[in-house]
Amino acid sequence: MARKTMQHLAQAPGFTLTDTTGEKVSLAQFRGQPLVLVLTRGFI
Repeated sequence: MARKTMQHLAQAPGFTLTDTTGEKVSLAQFRGQPLVLVLTRGFI
């Protein structure tokens, strides 16, 4: 059985987030580059 990579499984939906300095960062800015996302939730 052939090994599938993330590239073959799905395409991530486009989204924009605000970074820790207040700048907007879009997923599309990183198209074609390796990217690791670390998503955390804030503490209350």
